[in-house]
Amino acid sequence: MHISQKKLCEILQKTTERHSDDNSETYHIDKVDSQISYDDFFCKYLVSNRPCLFGNFVTRDWKSAVEWTSRKTVNNYTEVLPNFEYLKQHFGNAKVPVADCNKKYFNSQCKTETTFSEFITYWENYITQGYKEKDPCLYLKDWHFVKSFKNYKLYNVAEYFHSDWLNELSDDEIESDDFRFVYMGPKGSWTPFHADVYRSFSWSANICGIKKWLLFPPGDEHYLKNVNGELPFDVTAPEMQDMNIYPNAQKAHCLTIVQKPGELIFVPSGWYHQVHNLDDTISINHNWLNASNIDIVCNFLCSEFELVKKEIIDCKELMTEKEWLNQCLIIMKANSGTDLNDFVQFLTKISNPRIISLQNHLQKHPKLKFACECSNTEYQDNMRIYSVLKTFLDRIKLKNEDDTSFHATYCELDNDKNHVFMEYCINHTIYDLCMILNAIKIVLKSSEYEIYGSCDIKKLFHNVFNSIYLFCECPSM
Repeated sequence: MHISQKKLCEILQKTTERHSDDNSETYHIDKVDSQISYDDFFCKYLVSNRPCLFGNFVTRDWKSAVEWTSRKTVNNYTEVLPNFEYLKQHFGNAKVPVADCNKKYFNSQCKTETTFSEFITYWENYITQGYKEKDPCLYLKDWHFVKSFKNYKLYNVAEYFHSDWLNELSDDEIESDDFRFVYMGPKGSWTPFHADVYRSFSWSANICGIKKWLLFPPGDEHYLKNVNGELPFDVTAPEMQDMNIYPNAQKAHCLTIVQKPGELIFVPSGWYHQVHNLDDTISINHNWLNASNIDIVCNFLCSEFELVKKEIIDCKELMTEKEWLNQCLIIMKANSGTDLNDFVQFLTKISNPRIISLQNHLQKHPKLKFACECSNTEYQDNMRIYSVLKTFLDRIKLKNEDDTSFHATYCELDNDKNHVFMEYCINHTIYDLCMILNAIKIVLKSSEYEIYGSCDIKKLFHNVFNSIYLFCECPSM
């Protein structure tokens, strides 16, 4: 995966300015029918946080596309169907989570656990009986198949999705769940209105069957709240048309996408969506995040922290400041699956190998004098990236009265031609660390976080900042 210098400097600038309440732009979804470069995907969709639909060239060679499906041809039309016999034979004893699409549990669907063999038997009978509405409509969701069957090469992750911090970390921690899932369900099964965990990216590939996606750009979900400020369970429900209940629903922009067998959809951060299976469907899904959306994830987690604080503000006088903040973090973790301390640890574990990578580069490749070694274009590109990096660093303002040894002081960096990037640094490593640094800044905006658990984030800041600074700094000519 390679990002050109010019693209990278444009991207770093864009990600600092992309958050806006302006929803006047008309959204659409591109269909990508043939191979595009990683650079194009990165700029057009990943950093721009725009959805796209890939053709079957991404999935056609997957093992699951061959072994998990059967084909039936009628009137010159070939239908791709689940291969129930193969699935039951190879994975029948596995325990799987199953949701009943006809039963609501709070703002989700009732879930139970069963064996995969029992679910397949149910599914075959449900088809035979004509998908009767009175019968339970069961949907196998969030099956950690890859974690359970590590030696079965289900699919190959496309180059576009290789930078995957969530699953990178889960692979290193035996006890940790991954964020790779298999979904299987009959015609009529569906997933209620939601945004993905931590406001991560997701991609979803149809092995067989057809899905209908209803996607809403970030911010438009607020139009879909009812008069009590609650988001809907089902955006297709008749009451959504009642302006006395949902007064602003008509203002929301909805993108409707029909995803066919073999196609893969990229769902960006913070795009609320609802998904319906129009046919018997098997899909493979990843939730993932990386430097391109870490700021969105970070802002979401900080906003969740603020919401919890508001919810239990009445309890603040009953305990010390630290006890109250600790209680806020406990509630946040129960609600969101993580808290700010976990997030800082996550950033630390992601940044450490990247810092080592930069250090190794510095040891192997003495810094070059770019005025002699680079063309004018390369020189301008390097200077632009360096300028953007400096902007990132200058925006971080840390206060700490308790530890006088900790100061975010920077050497005065000018635009002198000696202070430039080396050519080989233009890749994900430097971009990842820049965005981690930006995420640290967002967390540290909360003065309360300085009271609770600040030591780890200060250490992380120092490590990341120093690695970037040393990498940028070149010797005098």
